[in-house]
Amino acid sequence: MPSLALDWLLEGPYGLLVALVVIGGGTALNYLRTRREKMLSFRVRFNSRLGFDPPDAGNVVRLIGPDHTEIPDPGMVVARIKNVGRSSITEQDYVHRLGLTFPGTDRRLVTVDVTEARPPDLQDLLTGEGFEVHDNRIVLPRVHLNPGSEFKLVALLEHTSGTGKPAVQTNGILRNGRIFLDSDGRRLRRSTLIGAGLSTLLAGALVAVLLVGLPPDPRAECAEGELTVNGSSAFADAVRTLAGQYMERCRGSRITVDASGSIEGLNELDNAPPEDGPRRLTLADGRFDGGGEFPNVEIAGTLAVVPFSFVVHPALPVTDVPRAELAKVFRGDVSNWNEITLADGTRGPDTEVRVVGRTSTSGSRTVIQKLLLDGDPPAGNTVNSCAAARTEAAVEAPIICEVSSTGAVIDAVSRYEGAIGYVDMPNAVAAGTAVTQLTVDGLGATLDDLNDGYPIWTVEYLYSHGPLAETADLTRSFAGFLVDADQADEIQQLGYPPCVQVGSVPQGLCSKGN
Repeated sequence: MPSLALDWLLEGPYGLLVALVVIGGGTALNYLRTRREKMLSFRVRFNSRLGFDPPDAGNVVRLIGPDHTEIPDPGMVVARIKNVGRSSITEQDYVHRLGLTFPGTDRRLVTVDVTEARPPDLQDLLTGEGFEVHDNRIVLPRVHLNPGSEFKLVALLEHTSGTGKPAVQTNGILRNGRIFLDSDGRRLRRSTLIGAGLSTLLAGALVAVLLVGLPPDPRAECAEGELTVNGSSAFADAVRTLAGQYMERCRGSRITVDASGSIEGLNELDNAPPEDGPRRLTLADGRFDGGGEFPNVEIAGTLAVVPFSFVVHPALPVTDVPRAELAKVFRGDVSNWNEITLADGTRGPDTEVRVVGRTSTSGSRTVIQKLLLDGDPPAGNTVNSCAAARTEAAVEAPIICEVSSTGAVIDAVSRYEGAIGYVDMPNAVAAGTAVTQLTVDGLGATLDDLNDGYPIWTVEYLYSHGPLAETADLTRSFAGFLVDADQADEIQQLGYPPCVQVGSVPQGLCSKGN
């Protein structure tokens, strides 16, 4: 669809509307993300009857409702709702509350659940006061959504036969914003639905379920056994989500994700005993070739582009810093922000600099060393705790502490005045207003800015102990699952540009590799 036509559809004569976008979801979403308005994305991930046709094929799924009677012609809708804009959506931004309606003469909601909320406490807010469920309609409360905040709604309905593909309608108005509706219901496979969405719904709603004769997904190459995935804390949350989906689909598998840091993970993989190595994978921020420091380690795949953001305490009045000035901070050359020249030519405020760095086992630290400090190691810690007072450091030395995970960086930066650290951009977005993301010479850690020259990014690599072909069945299966184009949409939703995009299109940045 030409951009002028899309502009007309979005703007309309009234300026605010709910748009049903009929072009490809990814294309439209990329277009919308370039816009500055508040933007709420509503994507239907599954929308179908829970049965097979023709009717004489028999019921595949029978559901027993809370009243102990069978639910006639059950259907399910799984929808993801996410703030995909660059601004927070506050309680005051809802001119009309967001609502979902399921049209149909006899269609009725049996139960609704909110799942997979990010941040997790969003789930309690959404299911608390103000959440309304009517016969065929859901009305959501006015809830604060930071950029990147999201949740899933799982709705179980009755009387869905004879209506074709069940309709879903959304309504609501945002002040100075839009609600983007993508009705692509093809994203979840039947096996994923039964394993994840349905089980989550039924557990939350205390509904009994009987599954009869569910055929296996012919595309699901499952394997049984145990697997440990360790390494990067930056990408660990994304892989935990994907591991959960794999385990729901492949019930005989058990995958543990341990965020130990890229270098520590590679060391553990390299030194794993023969009986353990084939059942391990490691995530690492950047490329580490086998035969050198880690001779028993080999690349098993590239997963995604990982952009890094510099984050500061939210009270610090600093937003854009030149790359050369940031290098001074992490080399330990300054102790006060007034020693820094900002991008606009002014000096920073009279506030102590408190650097929150990563330990030497961190792949994120390696990225900063390589791409910000031109290979020089960052300054080591001068205090034993990020809470240390100036009196605990040498008089002229900056306050520098080191922590072992991405979450610990965000926590420390959000707590201490003048603090600065570095984390991957999706985790910075998920932190919301707890920290402030800096731009570097006017560029941020978005995909567009990466293509325009933002320098601090890397590729997330997956590593195996020896050749992947010689590892355990589950190791090979899960590695293939992670790099498959079918997971591209999920990785993108988690905030990382996947190396293999929807439609098996390669991401150009991954071939450049930082």
